[in-house]
Amino acid sequence: MSARLSDAGRPSIADRIRRELENAQLENPDVENHQLEAELDEEVDTYAKDRGRRIKAALKKLREVGAGNTLAADVRRLAPHAEDAILIRMWAAAEKATDRIDPKTIDRQTRRMFRLSEWLQTHDRQPIAGRLSTPGLAQDVEEYKHETGDSKINADLVRLGLYQQLLEANRALGLPPPESLTEKG
Repeated sequence: MSARLSDAGRPSIADRIRRELENAQLENPDVENHQLEAELDEEVDTYAKDRGRRIKAALKKLREVGAGNTLAADVRRLAPHAEDAILIRMWAAAEKATDRIDPKTIDRQTRRMFRLSEWLQTHDRQPIAGRLSTPGLAQDVEEYKHETGDSKINADLVRLGLYQQLLEANRALGLPPPESLTEKG
């Protein structure tokens, strides 16, 4: 809480308590101290509400795990094939640049494809890149879906496949990849 007060340019807890003690020496300390206490109490309530949200979010995740659901993995912790990571990140950047799909949806799709790629890698299978729309990848995806219960990966791969076709068409025309045209810092 002290860091939050400092970041907001607000007096520290120690400063406020010190002021309360100093005010106790004044003619009408109750009025001043009541105001100081109310301000600090309000800051504490705001902080507690914010912390409460984080705690509630953590509890929700624990309940999901307890119910047998899997948590969404952080993309940074997944280890997909390198070429898949490049292709998927390029696709995600291009999708986000269009503003057609909610960025959170794109992030979920990205995580699903990263998880598939990581699964392929840990099972000594070839990467997604270069194998989209091939029977070999389709067979691997079916095995992955059976093992993980991921029912949405096919739609994600269709989108990725369309993006890869766009890249190939652009390359054939001598055009730069779309992400270099649509980069958003």
